[in-house]
Amino acid sequence: MKHMAITGKILKVDLTTRSLDIVHLDKNLYKQYIGGAGLATRILYPLLEASMEPLSPGAPLVFMAGALAGTNAPNCGRHVICARSPLTGIWGESNSGGFWGAELKRAGLDGIFLTGKSETPCYLSILDEDVEIRDAGELWGKTTSKTEQVLKAQAGDDKTRVASIGPAGEHLVSYAAVINDEGRAAGRTGMGAVMGSKNLKAVAVRGTKKLQIADRGKFDTARKQLLEEIGRNFTNNMFKELGTAGYLDMAAITGDLSFKYFTQGTWDGSYDISGSSMSETILKKNKYCRQCTIGCGRIVEVEGGKYETPGQVDGPEYETLGSFGASILCNNLEGIAKANYLCNELGLDTISCGIAIAFAYYLQDKGMLSKKDAGGLELKWGDIDPALVLIKQIAYREGLGRILANGIVAAGKELGVPKDEIAAVNGMAVPFHEPRAYLGSALEYATSHRGACHQTAQYYLTSMGAPFDDVGIHCIDRFEEEGVAACVARLQDLRAVFQSLSMCNFIVPSTIDLVADLFEGATGIQMDAKSIMKCGTRIMTLHRLVNLNLGYETAEEKLPGILLEPLDGGTEGHVPNLERQLEDYYTFRDWDRRTGIPSREKIKDLDLEALGSVV
Repeated sequence: MKHMAITGKILKVDLTTRSLDIVHLDKNLYKQYIGGAGLATRILYPLLEASMEPLSPGAPLVFMAGALAGTNAPNCGRHVICARSPLTGIWGESNSGGFWGAELKRAGLDGIFLTGKSETPCYLSILDEDVEIRDAGELWGKTTSKTEQVLKAQAGDDKTRVASIGPAGEHLVSYAAVINDEGRAAGRTGMGAVMGSKNLKAVAVRGTKKLQIADRGKFDTARKQLLEEIGRNFTNNMFKELGTAGYLDMAAITGDLSFKYFTQGTWDGSYDISGSSMSETILKKNKYCRQCTIGCGRIVEVEGGKYETPGQVDGPEYETLGSFGASILCNNLEGIAKANYLCNELGLDTISCGIAIAFAYYLQDKGMLSKKDAGGLELKWGDIDPALVLIKQIAYREGLGRILANGIVAAGKELGVPKDEIAAVNGMAVPFHEPRAYLGSALEYATSHRGACHQTAQYYLTSMGAPFDDVGIHCIDRFEEEGVAACVARLQDLRAVFQSLSMCNFIVPSTIDLVADLFEGATGIQMDAKSIMKCGTRIMTLHRLVNLNLGYETAEEKLPGILLEPLDGGTEGHVPNLERQLEDYYTFRDWDRRTGIPSREKIKDLDLEALGSVV
């Protein structure tokens, strides 16, 4: 038996009553929202309210595989987890690679909708149509890799895919991650804490059915062309050779990577933590997601010494090298690999965790956090050992970790730190793509639906030379602000499409018609570049409506002062004029600049009127 590429089925789980149901979705929803992140937004929109706390039992949580997950479309091995974020209070969306999403589709499901709270720790077991809520008492307290190993052994099938939380999720750390495939992470916005609040340790999935492609000719033609384009793309080949860490040298030169908690523009230790350095020292092999032809993941091993890893483990990505390397001036690659390993095991977002720790280093350096208040830790720039202690303290909410576990905005407030020294936008710590190096990144962070995020547009990549000219996305000089608003808005729409398809953001197809052909070939739903981009606009606009319902205010669309101080090095002293960018952005979006509300005409055009519950 084969399932269609979109099954139309959502597993509905109430952990309080332990009820299990299948909801069948109207196919028209896929025509409007594609799947994945888009469909998750449509499902949750009528259900999320400002009065419902993110970690309350009634708060819904959604796992979704995109429209192309489970097919042999290249580089489409991703899934999303969505809920109200306990970190930011607004839309929470976390994206992960690996094999879990495809396995869910092969089990006949497009997604899982969860509410309620189990009285005792549990996990969800899915084997095709056989679904059970099982006891996880013996798993509670275990690391993510141990949880995965135990559940695979219990299933007796190594192809069982497990998405689990570690101790950080159990202790409701506001940026707790959900880890699958021993190191692939749904990292940002705290979805691990939402799972922990429901006493849900893991979701284990095994699907044995192949997916049926609606139009094999159209699908295979598009697939073949995309594979050829991926194979000759310079960036894709660089990532294959050096991983995302391969970007670090260029980022250091252009200023896209800043140092010492965003206060320094140059650092002579950056090469020591680069992709080239990793390849020369601790790298063992590439790691691939399902149907991936790039293999940007790294498998590393530190043999012996105080940073020894237990054999070969998932290696640090670019962002992790930024958060545990550049941000605290640590050029010890083995120490960073250990930090990455601990975060994965304990279930922590390496970006938010690393920046929270760098924030503590910064505060102690400024005399705003004493050694006593840090539990006796001396936080010296360049020394990663205290950071390794803090990772564990954060995961278990001990010592200084009790404060840092709530994120840098809440931590800064508790410690009396001025807002301009807290490197976050809309509640989430900024990643390592400098708005002073690529000025449009300022607008991307300010208008992202989930807080400061480089994945909602990836403006820096387009500015570097990855345009989508057929849909009006053109390369703009990194220090130019004319045309930035339209570029960022269109990129946001496009990334919403990718995250609804389960397509990797590193793919740069020659035309978006090629992407539409893959979707149409797989699903049988007619689509072209214009209509699929309109889906992206619809999804982004619905994200905005969700956030407005959750109390989002446009007044928070600003960068902290620490990101507006000119730096030396590759940024050449530039700072963004965010207010100008925002004015242009709201005009382009047809949203009200003061309230953030989309116009009635825009709502009507996107068919977003009177959206009721679909689950």
